[in-house]
This record gives sequence, C-alpha cells and structure tokens, in this order.
Amino acid sequence: MMRRRTTLLTGCTALVLALGATACGGGPVSAGGGDKALSGQTITVAGVWSGTEQKNFQKVLDAFTEKTGAKTQFTSTGDNVSTVVGSKIEGGNAPDVVMVPQVGVLKQFAQKGWLKPLSKKTEQAVDAGYAPVWKEYGSVDGTLYGLYFKAAHKSTVWYSPDALAQAGVKPRRPTTRC
Repeated sequence: MMRRRTTLLTGCTALVLALGATACGGGPVSAGGGDKALSGQTITVAGVWSGTEQKNFQKVLDAFTEKTGAKTQFTSTGDNVSTVVGSKIEGGNAPDVVMVPQVGVLKQFAQKGWLKPLSKKTEQAVDAGYAPVWKEYGSVDGTLYGLYFKAAHKSTVWYSPDALAQAGVKPRRPTTRC
C-alpha cells in the first residue's frame, strides 16, 4: 500500500516560514523552503486544538491563505493526536502538517517512516534563527523533521526541596526524554 508521508510534524513550520517569506518581499511563496508554489494548493493541517484555541488558530490559517493563495483545511485531533493521525496515515490520507504536542510522538512517527525531513534550506533557517535545543527537539537520529513553535510547562513537576530533605529523599534529574 502506498502511503503519503507527512511533510511536517511538530508545528506549522511551512506556514511559519511561508508567512515570514511573504513579509520579506514579493514573488511566489513556497512550502518549507522547497520549490513548490503554494498558490492554488490546499494544505491539510491537524492539531489538538478545539473550541477557542481552534478559532484563534483559524485566524493564523486565514492570514496564511490571504498571503499565499493556498487554502487550508484544519482537523482537530483532540488529545489523541498519535491515534487520529496514525489512522489517517495508515489509511493513505495523511495531513500535510501536524501539530504534535509531544517529542515522543515525533520520534514514534519518524521511526515508522511516516515523516519527510525538512529541506536543507529550512534547516539552515532553523540553524540561523533558533537555539540548538529547538532543532534537537524537532530531530530524530540527527534528521530534522519539524520545529516546535510553542512550549508550555504542563509537564513540569513542582516540589518542595525542604519537604523532600525532611523525608530523606534526594531529587534527581531525569536521564531520558520521551
């Protein structure tokens, strides 16, 4: 069975880069530093957002359409992004861009061969404009598949060092990432 591989996974990288390109000058805008013009194309985007967050993100997609001539179609995956998107990929209907909230899902999709690496031109832009850690988060085995554009502290663990010391517990940093 032939499956279309998802071009971008960790965020709206092509959309962000294309919007940046349109702000800098004329000429046709291309996706992710590639050579395919966006005008007249339809880009499918999947992400966890719903409700107000989805409405706000739709404003970004609408601005992208206005600046590039590309249409967008957004699908909310809810909190089950890996299951929903995985089913779409397996069914041969992969979205073009997926907003992935966890580094572990990026790694899982890359290991299954479901992702297409970002272009060298895009990688150069990331190298020039972002701290190395952001490139690391979007890479699997040294290959850049995406770029995280948002971070949250929802997985932060807060604790009282004094309470742990009184209990005789020594905190330690994790040695692995998801």
